[in-house]
Parts: sequence; structure tokens; C-alpha cells
Amino acid sequence: MTWARTGVATPMYASGDQRAREIEDGARQPVGALRADLLAADGRLAEEFAGLPDECWAATVRTARGREVPASQVPWMRVREYGSTPST
Repeated sequence: MTWARTGVATPMYASGDQRAREIEDGARQPVGALRADLLAADGRLAEEFAGLPDECWAATVRTARGREVPASQVPWMRVREYGSTPST
């Protein structure tokens, strides 16, 4: 959402390798720590959504896989990602 707000390219990850490492590291956490991290990240993202000026929702951003999308698709992408996470 920083990318949409500022217009400065701000990828989620520096590389695909970094993304894979972070996912692998996260998977090794105890369930409670993983859940706490997820809830904290959701809270930060919700704050970003709430504070994003209306005109920024049309800004083009790039997904972790390199696809260009309007920022308005990010909330849906997050819901889909969260919905695909196994529940505990």
C-alpha cells in the first residue's frame, strides 16, 4: 500500500528467494507465534487500507509474482490468501 500511496515502487519482497525464506521461516514458528504475527500483519494492513486516500486506490502496484494490478485489488487478494491458509 506504500507503493499506491507514494508512487514509489515498493515490492513486498526484494526477491523470490527472500519470499521463500520468509515463508519457510514462518512455517517453523510455534502456532501461537505464527498466529500473533498474522494478526499483527493484518492490523498493520488494515491501518494502511483505512488511511489510503481515495485517489490512490486506482494506482498500479505489482504483486509478489510480478503481475500489475490496481491497488483496489489488494484487499481481495489478501482475503483470498488468508482464506487459503489452513486453520488451527
